[in-house]
Amino acid sequence: MSAQLQDAYIPTQEDVKTSREALEALSPLRDQMHLSSNNFELRFEKLKRSISVPPGVLELFFAVLSEAAKGNSITLIPLNKEFTTQEAADYLNVSRPHVISLLETGKIPFRKVGSHRRIKFSDLMTYKQASDLESKRAFEELAALSQDLKLDYD
Repeated sequence: MSAQLQDAYIPTQEDVKTSREALEALSPLRDQMHLSSNNFELRFEKLKRSISVPPGVLELFFAVLSEAAKGNSITLIPLNKEFTTQEAADYLNVSRPHVISLLETGKIPFRKVGSHRRIKFSDLMTYKQASDLESKRAFEELAALSQDLKLDYD
């Protein structure tokens, strides 16, 4: 993985296999994680050293391993990272003018740096989660209406 956090890690087929094996081997530890709020000690035999790891970091490690085991690419984005309008549009899978409209109407908070708009990733996530929830509710309402009207879409 490169030094920049926003760059994606794309697992090779060998990485997929190794990640699956690691998940299987570590499954007893994963089961214990939910029973404890204490840090976990990881022992590295080759280094002859143990390190303490918070449960949240270990959970993130399992999430990364799980995605790699599925062959999915992985990107870490700090919540306080600021996106340009184009980066925000790419993340939301919408046009840049649509993002600007969302910013100007106050649906997503932003700040200006000179004439450029900057959007915190955490604010983008909040908007996306709300938007996804609204879409899900609309879909469920439409599905219920279709059933009420006995519409058959087979």
